[in-house]
This record gives sequence, C-alpha cells and structure tokens, in this order.
Amino acid sequence: MPKQIFNFDDDTSYIADDFINGCLINPLLPDGFNTVAISKRDQEHLKHWYGLSFVIHDEHVYSVHCLDGKAWDRSICWGVFRTLDDALNCAQDGPSWRNRFRDLAQGNETAWQGFRGLLHI
Repeated sequence: MPKQIFNFDDDTSYIADDFINGCLINPLLPDGFNTVAISKRDQEHLKHWYGLSFVIHDEHVYSVHCLDGKAWDRSICWGVFRTLDDALNCAQDGPSWRNRFRDLAQGNETAWQGFRGLLHI
C-alpha cells in the first residue's frame, strides 16, 4: 500500500499507510525514533509522537506501539495481534497490562482475584 499524508487540525501531519479510528497504520517514523532518549527530543517531535499509539503490520501480525515514556529511548510494544480490529482496540484502550493495573487501583474485585491467583495467595 502506498504511503499517504494525513494532516490534522493542530497543524501536525503524518505519513502512513492508513489512518483508521484515530490510529496510524505503518507510519513513517523519524530517524532515531527508537534509539534517541526521550529527554533529547525537541518539543515538536514530542507534540507529534508522545502518547500516540500506532499499528505496525508485519506479515501476518499487527503490533501496537507507543512512545509513552515507559522506555527512556524508544516506543514500547503494547501487544501483538492476529487481526487489525484487535490491534485497533488495543491502540484505543491501551495495553491490557495497563488496564489490569488500573482495575486493581480502582478496587475491581475480579482483577484482585486474578492478581492473587498469579501470586498463588
């Protein structure tokens, strides 16, 4: 699929294969995207990329990534999925591990039971 330019109301633009439900698919990432410390990136770069989840389609899987500060120098993978729909759900809702911790923090009893089961308590 040829890359397209997607322009947004905040004067940002991105190059990607597609833009579906607020998510870039196979975006063209800037040089050093996964090697430059977040603290060394300029504000314009952070305006474009910090907190923006995106999907990479590689052969038969879709992986969701985000420059969210969990790693000091790169985006992290939020999950790998067999379908684009599942990947888009993750991109919108966040990674399942983050959602589990949120549920724990909010006192969700089902989440606590699952967590206790992992710890065997």
